[in-house]
Amino acid sequence: GVDGVAVFDSAGSLMASSGLLYAEVLRSVRPAARLEMRDSPQDALVFVAPVGPVHAGDQDQHGVGGDGDGHNEILGSVLVQMSLAPLEARKNELIFAAAAITTLGLLAAIWLARKLSQDVVRPILQLANTVGVIKGGNLKVRSDIEAGGVLKLLESGINDMAAALEAGQRDLEKRVAAATAELQTQKEVAE
Repeated sequence: GVDGVAVFDSAGSLMASSGLLYAEVLRSVRPAARLEMRDSPQDALVFVAPVGPVHAGDQDQHGVGGDGDGHNEILGSVLVQMSLAPLEARKNELIFAAAAITTLGLLAAIWLARKLSQDVVRPILQLANTVGVIKGGNLKVRSDIEAGGVLKLLESGINDMAAALEAGQRDLEKRVAAATAELQTQKEVAE
């Protein structure tokens, strides 16, 4: 916001001031021919603008009135000192908001990764474990995962494969037993 305002005559002498102005700003004022931004302390902006008479239809590009011959009659200057504190506070608010949004985004990403891990990776690991048990010779094991879609289809295929292998093993055992019994019978007949 505006910290203070000062009015100077054409010689640069202080005529009036209001608000809180830096002493070094007041000491360094010289008359301005046009709107200028002056050197100022780090936490403030200082603007100096000329003051002169304005005649209807007789303004230059800066809104300063002339004497009709294109010459500007400067009566004095106005200095306005504006604090950068509100801008700094707003900047800090925006930085905090950006940090909060980034943190929330990261937390959401972590949550999503954990959810995907539970919904996708865990069932895949359970299916891989079931395949490993079947590979080890246990054809009675079946998979029972809590998943849908393609993973449920894969589970069904693994369970069907295990059932088919188990049925094939029983059939093979029956055939081996029958062939062994037939060979035993032929051996006894041959003796």
